[in-house]
Amino acid sequence: TESVLMISFYKHGELRPEVVTQYKAEVLSKSGLQVSQPRWGFEAVGGYQGLKDLLTQNVINFFRHPDVAKALGLRTPRGLILYGPPGTGKTLTAEALAGELKLPFIKFSFADIASKWYGEAEQKLTRALKVADAAAPCIMFMDEIDQLLTRGGISEHETSRRLLNLLMSWLGDRDRNVLFVGATNRPQDLDPAFIRAGRFDMILPVLWPDRDARIEILRVHTEVVRKVPLADDVDLEKIADRTELFSGAELEEIVIMAAREAMKKIVAGERTEKVVTMADFEAVLENYTPPGFSQRENQLQEYLELAREFSCDRRFIAAVAGVDLELDRMDLLLRGRDHE
Repeated sequence: TESVLMISFYKHGELRPEVVTQYKAEVLSKSGLQVSQPRWGFEAVGGYQGLKDLLTQNVINFFRHPDVAKALGLRTPRGLILYGPPGTGKTLTAEALAGELKLPFIKFSFADIASKWYGEAEQKLTRALKVADAAAPCIMFMDEIDQLLTRGGISEHETSRRLLNLLMSWLGDRDRNVLFVGATNRPQDLDPAFIRAGRFDMILPVLWPDRDARIEILRVHTEVVRKVPLADDVDLEKIADRTELFSGAELEEIVIMAAREAMKKIVAGERTEKVVTMADFEAVLENYTPPGFSQRENQLQEYLELAREFSCDRRFIAAVAGVDLELDRMDLLLRGRDHE
């Protein structure tokens, strides 16, 4: 505490919370976990306004207005599960949430705790959870959580069962002040005991961005995350029209590839002005097809069905799906109760 106070006053002449947070992240990094302080908040997440609004209302407002939350008897948010196809921004969303809250971001995966030695995986997980508790409040993120928490498959292994029990016991602790965020491509494989109410507040889909989101993602990757000088003829809306069912990661790749295309022409002496033109984007779009792209329409329908099954906020799901969900199974059940 004395060290961080001295650092803050030496650098800024006052005590700044962000200095304390950064110092905490540096200390935690020595534990072997991937600990960072994200530079960006939701401004780095293009589109997905409904998702950002939902997280603001249900998570961020709790930390920003603790007096209101306490007066209403609300507990600390327990955790989130984000699911969807690869490259759609699940990790980015979790990092941006930490950035919005100005909290340390602790990232670990099954690979970080896996071990061939008996009992070592459990020791690694226990240590990771203790570090997170010591750093609280913070966000702990686990990617590809289905590798550890599948029903059948790997969770039938003795070690995996012990790891699952350890994690569920920690998640069930009422005094926990760590927001746990898990990400998966296959929510249907998660153990039902793990995702029951009380351990997680929300299970939310992060699907391929719609047109407005694609425009915003392209803007983010040319103005916010990196500065890409664009020629006057570049039309992000036209690029968005031609990239339906592209993921955020693939849209970022298009921006990078277009910049490489421009560099190739500038170095070859074909162009003098150091900008990326619409012709550069056109050249990329003519040649680039994302892997497995032909299957995405079917995959989208599958994820929308999973949204109806796993996600508890029906208004949000209706907005994501863009369809009327008034006649789904839950609504029929509620209508039956009203009739009785």
